Order: sequence, then structure tokens, then C-alpha cells
Amino acid sequence: MKKIFFLLLLAGSATWGFSQSNVQVVTQTGNGNTETATQAGLGNSSTGVQTGDNNQATTVQQYTTSPTLLGENLLNYQQLGNNNSQTTTQLNRRNTSDLLQEGNDNESVTHQQGRLNNIVAEQSGDENTANIRQRLVENSATLLQDGNENDADIFQRGDRNETTVTQLGGTNSADVSQLDGNDNVSNTEQSGNGNASMTQQLNGNGNDANVEQVGDFNASNTYQDGNNNDVEVTQDGNNNAASSSSIGNGNGADIDQEGNENESGIAQTGNGNDAQSTQDGDRNASEVTQSANTNDADVDQRGNDNASSVQQGGGNDNIAEVRQDGDNNSSDMSQNGASNEAYLDQDGNLNESSIAQTGSANDLEGTSDGNGNTILGLQDGTDNSATIEQVGNSNDADVAQYGSGNAVDILSEGDENTATVDQGNGMDPALDNTANISQTGDLNTVTATQTGTGHTTTMTQVGNANTMTVTQSNN
Repeated sequence: MKKIFFLLLLAGSATWGFSQSNVQVVTQTGNGNTETATQAGLGNSSTGVQTGDNNQATTVQQYTTSPTLLGENLLNYQQLGNNNSQTTTQLNRRNTSDLLQEGNDNESVTHQQGRLNNIVAEQSGDENTANIRQRLVENSATLLQDGNENDADIFQRGDRNETTVTQLGGTNSADVSQLDGNDNVSNTEQSGNGNASMTQQLNGNGNDANVEQVGDFNASNTYQDGNNNDVEVTQDGNNNAASSSSIGNGNGADIDQEGNENESGIAQTGNGNDAQSTQDGDRNASEVTQSANTNDADVDQRGNDNASSVQQGGGNDNIAEVRQDGDNNSSDMSQNGASNEAYLDQDGNLNESSIAQTGSANDLEGTSDGNGNTILGLQDGTDNSATIEQVGNSNDADVAQYGSGNAVDILSEGDENTATVDQGNGMDPALDNTANISQTGDLNTVTATQTGTGHTTTMTQVGNANTMTVTQSNN
């Protein structure tokens, strides 16, 4: 594999205001070698090459325990062989650690404390492990692992830290945690089978996490706590699973899955949240839960046996839109608040949908194109609107509206369609509800019940063996 590093050469010495810089160059060839180095001062350099089995290298570079002073230490190390181990500790500012491990059973542990520190590590081989710890401000960590059963654990604490992890192979795992800081960025890419990624960003504003997985049996779990957070997960393969949880204001989550038996889950608590899940494949499942004001959820499923559940509660002006294209799709929506909107588009056979809205001035629109589709709508409040259009055979539309000033519009085209409308059957007396039902086809059935005063029902049936039943009564 083409090396992305090395070698940075330092020769001679330099004079600093506090201390003289030290230079160390180590070359070890053979088995069972051990190298331990401690460098004190500023501008220290440690360059080492170990070729062989069972090599170990431990390097400590520091001038003072105060992280505010300059360090500008450099570590450049290569380990070529099996069962190699590298442990690095760098303190103070502007330290750089470049590490290359090529072989099997390699392990790397790097600790940097200060600000403006940089870590670049590459592991090529089987069963490699990387452990990176960075503390304080504006630190950067870049890790590349190529091989099987690689593991990465990166912890950053402070402000404006950045992490990039790339894993190529099977059974890879990446764990990234960014705490106590603002404007942190994390990026994870995995290619192979059985990959797993977990990213956590806590107590910060404007955090960004991006995870991309290509292969089979991939899993991603992201968690963000703060304001203006953004997470994006893209999975391409079979049996993928992604879960994202954002707590704060102005959060956004986007999950894109392509393959079979994928799962997606987004849960956001806060104001102005946005969630979008797109699935392309068979037997996909998506669930979005948002509790706050002005939430937006968009779910697009294409394939067979898809399922979607969207719940938005405790806020106003929520919008949920679900589009399903395939066979045996199912959708369940629940919105709690005022001025909520629900848009449902199902294209396929044996689709089912259930929509419940609580509040005033809600809008429900459902469209089914196919055979054996079912739409159930419940609206509890005033001035709500429900519009259902079904084209196909054996469709069923059932709408219940509790309150005053509600309107329902149902259009069915096909055979054996059924429409059921219940308006005004609530706790309080209902006024001025309207129902408009039109059926074109054979063996259609309409049942409308309106309770209260000032209600209006308009029905049109074109076809054979249609049945119409209308009941209007006062409270």
C-alpha cells in the first residue's frame, strides 16, 4: 500500500529561548527490540525505524507541565513487522506525531495535551489498535487503518478539535468522543464487512459528525448534545443499522441507507430540529421521534416490506412527509400540536398508513396508488383538514375528526373501495363540519356520521353495487 507519510528528516540542533532542542534517530532491525526515550525542552525531534518482531517504543516529549507554553516537538516513527507497540506522550503546544505501523498485531497509544497539536497515524495489517487522547484547544487527529479487525479509540476534550478516521477492511471499529467544546468536527469512513462506528459530541455548539460505511453488517451510533449540531450517516450494503440522537436546538440528522434489511432511527429533543431518512432496498425500517417546536421529518422508502414511524410532539408547525414505493409498506404518524402537516404518498400493493393529529388547523393528505391500500386518519381539534385519494382496488379510507370546523375530502377510483367518516363525535358540541366523498368504480361503500349542528355531507358514487349511509344528529 502506498505510504501516506514519512520520512520527515531533522538534523542538527537549534537554540530556543528556554532550552536547547534535542535530536534522536533510532534504527532497530531484529526481534524483541525495545526503545525508550525521554526528551525535555523545546523543539525536540525523535525519529525511529523498527524492523522485526516484538518491537516496543516509548517516547515522552515535554518542556513543562503547563500546556500554554510552546513545545514544537516532533515524533516520526515507523514500525515494520509483527507485534509492534508504540506509546507516545507529548505536552505543550504545536506538537506533531507521525506514526506508521505495517504488520500484524500492532498497537499505538498517543497522548497529547495542550493546543494546536497534530496526530497522523497509519496502520496496515491485521488486528491493529489505535488509542489517541488529545486535550485542550484546536487539536487534530487523523487515522488510517487498512486490514482486518482494526480498532480505533479517539478521545478529544476541548474546543475546536477535529478527527478523521478511515478504515478499510473487515470487522473494523471506530469510537470517537469529543467533549466540552464548541465547533468540533468528526469524520469516519469504513469500507468492509462487519464495521461499527460510534461518535459522541457533548456540551458544545456547532458540532459536525459525518459517518460513511460501505459493506455488510455495518452499524453506526452517533450522539450529539448542544446547539446547531449536524450528523450525516450514509450506509451502502446489507444488514446496516444507524441510530442518531440529538439533544439541543437547531439539530439536523440525515441517514441514507441502500441495501437490504436496513434500519434507521433518529430521536431529537429540542427546537427547530430536522430529520431525514432515505432507504432503498428490501425490508427497511425507519423511525423518527422529535419532541419540540417547528420539527421537520422526511422519510423516503423504496423497496418491499418497508416500515416507517414518525412521531412529533410537544410543538407547533411540525411537518412530516412519508413516501413509500413498493409492496407491503406500512407508515404510522403521530403529531401533537397546532398547524401540523402530514403528507403521505404510497405507491404499491398492500400498503397501510395511520395518521393521528392533535390540535388546530392541521392538514392531512394521503395518496395511495395500488391494490389493498389502507389509510386511517384521526384529527382531534378545530379547523382541521383531511384529503385522501386512492386509485386501485380494495382500498379503504377511514377518517375521524373530533371538533368544529373540520373538513374531509375522499376520492376513490377502483373496485371494492370503502370510505368511513366520523365527524364531531367528541367531548364538546361540534359545529360546521363538512364531508365530501366521491367514489368511481364497483362495489364501493360510504358511511358518514356527523354529530352536532351545521354539518354538510356531499357524496358522489359512479358505478355498480355502491352503498351510501349518512347519519346526522344533534348533540
